[in-house]
Amino acid sequence: MVIELTGVRKTYSGVRSGRTVAVDGLSLTVPRGGVHGFLGPNGSGKTTTIRILLGLVAADAGEVRVLGARVPHELARVTGSVGALVESPQLFPSFSGRRNLQILATLADLPATRVDELLEFVGLADRADDRVKGYSLGMRQRLAIAAAMLKSPALLILDEPTNGLDPAGMVEVRELIRALGSDGRTTVFLSSHLLAEVAAVCDAVTILRRGQLVASGDVAEVLAMAGGGGQLRIALRDADEAGRAAAVLGEHGISAAPAPPAGLLVASDDGAGVNAALGAAGIWARELAPVRPDLERAFLDLTADGEAVL
Repeated sequence: MVIELTGVRKTYSGVRSGRTVAVDGLSLTVPRGGVHGFLGPNGSGKTTTIRILLGLVAADAGEVRVLGARVPHELARVTGSVGALVESPQLFPSFSGRRNLQILATLADLPATRVDELLEFVGLADRADDRVKGYSLGMRQRLAIAAAMLKSPALLILDEPTNGLDPAGMVEVRELIRALGSDGRTTVFLSSHLLAEVAAVCDAVTILRRGQLVASGDVAEVLAMAGGGGQLRIALRDADEAGRAAAVLGEHGISAAPAPPAGLLVASDDGAGVNAALGAAGIWARELAPVRPDLERAFLDLTADGEAVL
């Protein structure tokens, strides 16, 4: 496991608010490989958890391990194998992208070839000698990810990496994250509140609500946890026919809710049975399809009534 949290708790004290629980008994494991999404509403405890993983704040209780090392006591042993991008990237705007990476590579005693390799990987080779202050936000974020990747980390932690980017910048960074997760050498732990971001690049996901884990696993597993299966959407000729269809299904013990303008949402996954019941009553569906759960629906279901406070 690259990340192991057991019963982790963190509270903060405020003059007006008193003690606020940011992370509440969180237990989580992240295996090696791929991209693991860390999803939750703003203020659900994601950034606090990341700061605990990186030894930037201390947990009040529980055990934390990163790459097998206890945090914070043994963190120094694995620091060289962990890359991180938390909050805004710290870059020298008057230096070129190449010079920024060269400074960091020199401090880490890495060869110049590593800089060239990463500039190519993040798609900045043709702008490497331009000053960073002339880069777009997406380019700066890609450069910051390159900086975090200099030591070829086994674990790369990214906290809201597309925050503030325009749509084009988001696409650029997402493609880069997807490439990192597929190279087989680096596990990416991606914190985000953007459902589309997680759905687009992640192999597995953990969802937080008020500092507590509410779901974790492969994306398909989490979708199943939230429900959304076992339903059919039926399109009919008009609203009157939809009303008759609902009555017919009700006689067969199948509940159906209106799906305007001329459809039904049916609580069944037996398409053949539903179609046969309607056909026997002279009602023929124009379309009958299973309802496919999506990450947005899962997120809303799993975090319902879970407005965060920190």
